Amino acid sequence: PLQPARAAPTPPADDSPDEDEEEQIVLAQRASAESLSGTGRTGWMHKKGGGFSAGRMQGHPFARRNWKQRWFVLSGARLFYHANPREAPLGVIELGDDVTTEISEDTYFRVLTRGRTYVLQCSSNGDRAAWLESIRAACSLG
Repeated sequence: PLQPARAAPTPPADDSPDEDEEEQIVLAQRASAESLSGTGRTGWMHKKGGGFSAGRMQGHPFARRNWKQRWFVLSGARLFYHANPREAPLGVIELGDDVTTEISEDTYFRVLTRGRTYVLQCSSNGDRAAWLESIRAACSLG
């Protein structure tokens, strides 16, 4: 009897990270290890969105300004932020001599870099003071 023709097996989807993603994952893992050894800091903070809708001018009343809870990892002169601790970083804030910080109202503070101002919120004033101390120390490493 004739056997029905079989379709060639479908190769599995390539879900492997590209080189940039792999590098970010390695850096985040290294940063997490450093923070556990006492040379960095980790924790949850809220980050204010700084982007704006396509075609809109920055500062426009409809600019995107939503708050997102992010997992932050301070490692050396880099402050990584993640959607959660088990994922690759969404971004990194490069800290250096040209970066400044400002205390804002309540539990807020700003990190001012050459190209962007990041607005962050901690859970308490004590937590904000600890983050500011760590970030300011990291700025001298950059």
